[in-house]
Amino acid sequence: MRHARTTGADKAVLQQVFAETPVPPGVPTDNQATMFLALTCGDAKWPHDVDG
Repeated sequence: MRHARTTGADKAVLQQVFAETPVPPGVPTDNQATMFLALTCGDAKWPHDVDG
């Protein structure tokens, strides 16, 4: 089992994801959700098979 360590950048992204304040002008509204998914889902290889 691999244990990951949270970096300062990780903490900053998580603070943005769970913040209730609006995003700054010019930043896409789905940016927070995209970064959250990239952070949480990017730790393992995903299958290439659509049925999987």
